[in-house]
Amino acid sequence: MGEERLKGKWFDDMPRTEWIYRLIERLRGQEKEESRIRALITLGESSDPRAVKSLIKCSYDENAVVRRYATEGLFRLRSVCGVEALSQRLKDENEDRKTRKRAAEALGEIRSHSAQEVLIVRLEDRGEDPTIRIFAAEALARAGTKRTCQVLQGCLGDENPSVRKAAEEALRTGISKKMGKNGYILPLTTAGK
Repeated sequence: MGEERLKGKWFDDMPRTEWIYRLIERLRGQEKEESRIRALITLGESSDPRAVKSLIKCSYDENAVVRRYATEGLFRLRSVCGVEALSQRLKDENEDRKTRKRAAEALGEIRSHSAQEVLIVRLEDRGEDPTIRIFAAEALARAGTKRTCQVLQGCLGDENPSVRKAAEEALRTGISKKMGKNGYILPLTTAGK
């Protein structure tokens, strides 16, 4: 479903004074899936903090498509209030991989301590799907902290070559650029390979 098709005239016709509450109401009601998705997309693009609570609630919806668009909305709003819901989407092994990736990206963009810890746990969990571990490494690169740099360096000796490569790339492209300003660049080693 294209986002352009879903917004269009429908979004432009919404009155600005009450539009956020009408969108939130669409999520609560017995609306069709397409209507709920339109509301989720628009709320995510709204930059309105009043949308966060409804997006969080929808991230636990029984409908996987609704959860994916709610996660996308939380990514766009980047509210620390969404960390727990995003963590649940990332941890849920039965969740769609695209949703899990977007949850990891959102946590990386939020950059709070709690968001980073969730990503670190996913990255260091050797039993986790390697693809999810790679998503976590990529998201941690955005955080740019000394701790995330150390964790990524620890993954340079990981048994999974894809995770090792993701950690190395995250250190090279993400962390090293940001860390140089703070003086925290740790030497990039390949110990343990």
